[in-house]
Amino acid sequence: MRNRTLVSAALIALGCGGKSQPETQQVTVVVVTPSQVTVSQNSTQDFTAAAADALGHPVAGTPSWQSNNTALVTIDTSGHATIGPTNSITQVTITATISGVQGTSTMTVDPSLVPVDHVTISGGNVTLTSIGDTNPFSAKAFDAANNQLPRTITWSISDATLVSIDLTGLATAKANGTATATASAGGKSDSRLVTVQQVVVTVSVSPSSASIAKGSTQQFSATAKDARGVAISPTPATTWDTSNHAIATIDSNGLATGASSGGPITVTATISTVPPGTAQLTVTPAVTTTTIEWSLAAQTTTVVTTISAGQQVQWHNADTTHSVVPDSAPPPQMEGPAATGATYGAQTIATAGTYHYHCGIHPTMHGTIVVQ
Repeated sequence: MRNRTLVSAALIALGCGGKSQPETQQVTVVVVTPSQVTVSQNSTQDFTAAAADALGHPVAGTPSWQSNNTALVTIDTSGHATIGPTNSITQVTITATISGVQGTSTMTVDPSLVPVDHVTISGGNVTLTSIGDTNPFSAKAFDAANNQLPRTITWSISDATLVSIDLTGLATAKANGTATATASAGGKSDSRLVTVQQVVVTVSVSPSSASIAKGSTQQFSATAKDARGVAISPTPATTWDTSNHAIATIDSNGLATGASSGGPITVTATISTVPPGTAQLTVTPAVTTTTIEWSLAAQTTTVVTTISAGQQVQWHNADTTHSVVPDSAPPPQMEGPAATGATYGAQTIATAGTYHYHCGIHPTMHGTIVVQ
């Protein structure tokens, strides 16, 4: 309370033009003006100091000045303080000393007091060539004098289905297309385009191998992938071909047609300039079906049928109900029973050999298939 009285008396005396006392006066209080102040970073502030004796009379004297945080605030001999940049609100004590007596002022440096004039993203627009590729954007906020401001940058993206962006500005490709990445702070913003355009690195063909009969078809499909192994959809334009057109041809949609037996031949799918995807195709002779007349006559005379491997057989019940049962392991597969006049049991036998069978209803009926 006594110090407040002395400070007030000193200020009144100084304000009224009071005369200082003789030099033998002792300084008991030093008052710094302003006693408290909030300033922005990268600014200046002027301070003054007044000394008084125990009775509140002003005492002449030249102050020396100090800052307790010279990394942020420096002050010259005239009380002119220069404030530098800071990332957070910081309090600094300014001290004036006259005749060994100190007075202080509390300065609060608040970086938010400086308005953001502009935000700048480093670098230009970017293109990502694989799903999952990333680009680390960085941005800074500046005041009108182009001094960097310690502001939190907020990131956003115009289409999160194409590109995602995290709190640090890391953009990640999700799908082909173009989105806008925006950095914002203090009501100001800057933007860059992020284009996702997968580049073909590998091509594969499915199925990787196939076998068809002459005259039959096989559908092939191509898959293009980027450097991270992610399929590109829709599949880019594909050029199809076979290594031997006399054995098989293939149309622009990947549909292969067996022209003659042979192979395996190579099916190629070419996309862009990368090595083509390949598959193997074998064409077998055209499938023919031999109909076996199955009747009670086979009780006395074994029915012998000769076919080529890969061909089909079927049975026709000429006189009554019959079935087909292999004598041991198939082929042929068990078929029937089927009614009189029925044609049934069509099956392909791929392996050469001699195969015996009988009728399950009339066990004394016998048949033999010779596969060459």
